[in-house]
Amino acid sequence: MKGTYRESPGDRHVELRRALLESGRTHPAPAPAPLRGRAAAPEAAAAAALAERLDPYGFAVTDLDRPMDNAEFLAFGRVLGTAQPELSPDVRARVEDRVILNLRSGAAPTDDPAVQPFAANALTLHSESSGAPVRAQPRHIVLMCVSPGGDGRSAQTVAVPMTGVHAALPAPARDVLVRLRYDRPGEVPTVLRHEAGRPVFSVRDFLGAPLAWSCDGPSGTGPATVDNALRELYAAMYGGEARGFTWIPGRVVVIDNTRHFHGRTRASGAAAGTVARHLKRLRIAA
Repeated sequence: MKGTYRESPGDRHVELRRALLESGRTHPAPAPAPLRGRAAAPEAAAAAALAERLDPYGFAVTDLDRPMDNAEFLAFGRVLGTAQPELSPDVRARVEDRVILNLRSGAAPTDDPAVQPFAANALTLHSESSGAPVRAQPRHIVLMCVSPGGDGRSAQTVAVPMTGVHAALPAPARDVLVRLRYDRPGEVPTVLRHEAGRPVFSVRDFLGAPLAWSCDGPSGTGPATVDNALRELYAAMYGGEARGFTWIPGRVVVIDNTRHFHGRTRASGAAAGTVARHLKRLRIAA
């Protein structure tokens, strides 16, 4: 069975999304406190993040004495795994050393998911490379702040744990999501799968853009049931626990892409001003 989901203004998650990403509120920082490290010793900083934070928490925050240069940033990433090339034509002009993406939030607000990472408006919650085969999806997202573009409290990176989203979903919605995938060529993963006993989601909030889907069942499932399962999922993503990472130069945040959704709050006037927020990103295969 195939169909197309389209968001409606009255869907419950629309208001929840606005409150989480567009309201201007600052979300609480996650515990524990950031690690400390030196940019000149990137391997040691990454090893500490991996050993002390990523396994128990699914994320790590490290404050370095300065932003790393590209060679140091690549060395940091190699401790975690293999950096994935940035091959999309949408970002080619913003890539250095094939794998480092410059995220400068200076573009005008947009609803285009491909342009959102570079715009001043919010970035909707998602798992990275949600339509790619599982083996091609990054395990870790590494973000480093070059310039916060203001006081750092605006345009927060937001993380939402997948376990909390899964727990909030009604059982009938879970039964649909484990059989549901984007209707695209290739080895597209199901929206919900399980790895090592944990729920893992492969999905993005596409805002008003249509989402073409394919569903294998269960028996008796119709398009309305699938669309409702997606509404339940988006409501759980925006309605549960969320933590926000503020930015200072030299701060590095690593997010486990199989344990957290991530997104970004809207930039304030300060963060959208003359000095653009500038992060550098690596996508790391385990």
